[in-house]
Amino acid sequence: MGKMEVHPIGKVERKDGEFKIALDPEYAPALKSLDGYSHMKVIWWFNRIEDNRTLVENKPYAKGPDELGVFATRSPMRL
Repeated sequence: MGKMEVHPIGKVERKDGEFKIALDPEYAPALKSLDGYSHMKVIWWFNRIEDNRTLVENKPYAKGPDELGVFATRSPMRL
């Protein structure tokens, strides 16, 4: 399997209880005419969490099975 490279173009900032996306200024032209749309998709990456290679979680949900594969959970630690 080939490697995937991820290059950040901004970051999420929290101020006064609100989250905002701070886009690097060089990418501002990419927002041209975006105000004509009601929604946009943001793809983001957790970059400040510990490295975790757990493939199976033990009893992640009270009414769930004893073990569950990490891709079947809502965990942010999905490799």
